[in-house]
Amino acid sequence: MNCRRARRLMSLERDGRLDESDRRALAGHLGQCAVCREAKASLGAAAEAWKAAQDRAEIPDPAVEWQHIRRAIRRAGAAARSGEAWRQREWSWWRAFSAVGGAVAAAALVLVLWRFRGSEPGAPQPGPAALGADEAVHVEFVEFAEGAENQTVYVDAETGFVVVWAEVSPMVAGS
Repeated sequence: MNCRRARRLMSLERDGRLDESDRRALAGHLGQCAVCREAKASLGAAAEAWKAAQDRAEIPDPAVEWQHIRRAIRRAGAAARSGEAWRQREWSWWRAFSAVGGAVAAAALVLVLWRFRGSEPGAPQPGPAALGADEAVHVEFVEFAEGAENQTVYVDAETGFVVVWAEVSPMVAGS
């Protein structure tokens, strides 16, 4: 038996789940291995310390603790309700004023931004990208190679660029 298996068997023995043949094998290994004997003693001491601490620990009654929690919640709710009544009367005009004032300020900001949009130097101005698909574009001059089979001129809706597309057959391009 090796030390790794012996340590696993020590844990099983501590839990009371070790059969007789494994118990004899573990005892034989412990008779020959001082390191495992020391590990078993350490494991036993740790288990005894845990048991002693568990016996001393006071575990509260869950029903009693739940009553304390419910009482604290009720007190906090009552205090909040009694404090809310005077605050509502005292600050109700302020809430109404701040809500209306905030809405007026937001509307004023929107109007100012709308009025002065794009008026600063360097501000982007509406350009060709604003052209709709059904709007006409005037192109002064487009020259295609001789023998161009497909010619297309259009305004790209996404960029606003005028796109000129000419498809030339390979024979014409090579001659």
